Amino acid sequence: MGNFASSTVNQMAFCPPPATYRKEDVNMWLDNDKGNRLPAFHIRKGHPLTILVSHANAEDLGIVLGFWSYMSDALQVDVFAYEYSGYGHSTGTPSEDNMYSDARAALQLLVDGFKLKPERDIVLYGKSIGTCPTSYLAGRHRFRGVMLVSGLASGSRVLFPTTKLYPLDILYFNNIGRLAASKSPHQIIHGTHDEVIPLSNGHDLHAAASKYHPLPPAWIDGATHNNLETVHSVAYMRTFRAFLKHLLATQPNSPTPKQQGWFDWIPGAKQSTPTTRVEPDPKK
Repeated sequence: MGNFASSTVNQMAFCPPPATYRKEDVNMWLDNDKGNRLPAFHIRKGHPLTILVSHANAEDLGIVLGFWSYMSDALQVDVFAYEYSGYGHSTGTPSEDNMYSDARAALQLLVDGFKLKPERDIVLYGKSIGTCPTSYLAGRHRFRGVMLVSGLASGSRVLFPTTKLYPLDILYFNNIGRLAASKSPHQIIHGTHDEVIPLSNGHDLHAAASKYHPLPPAWIDGATHNNLETVHSVAYMRTFRAFLKHLLATQPNSPTPKQQGWFDWIPGAKQSTPTTRVEPDPKK
């Protein structure tokens, strides 16, 4: 029953489009800790902040590349975006668990491969279903900032916005539970006329993150789920710029405290860390 329910939820939550980019154009590949292979792109221009992008559920890297190329110049930020398992030219199948594994692989590459410090250099960005891996990472590590756009509070609160029961929240996509553990500065943006994820989800996310939400949340009047960046681009960009300006004007977050394991007292005992391989474009 549990596996059937999870499968049904994953089918409802994930809508991967046919790949909108060519496999031979991919120049960066990641392997997550479940053995899935993921394309990624990195817009690296030496700016002080890197936006780690988790895209929406009906997008792939080909759809968002042009937008984030523009945003890199407009906001003076570096950008790293990764594909989800089962999307684009990734292997594997889309699922909540795989998506979190994908996010871990992306973060590990930025930290181990590009020597970025999350609390100083990385701003998480998630839209729609992308707020799930973003909240997942935010609950595990400290970052320079976290931005959640058109996000869901939990799977149950998308389906039943007025039914706010924690036992239901924890079943799938428990973003509010993860944000409650986050100690990074947050910025939440949500359209008042969102027809996919009700605005109440944005209010619930803000309530969970309010202790670490330095600026007012952006409830963009009249905006729907998919027109924030276009029809309402002025309000969207104003909020984005204000948040980045605030982050750069304040001291970086403190590093994530080291987790103590059960056997850390044993001399030489150390937890192993999964590795992420980065490979060039495979030869045809």
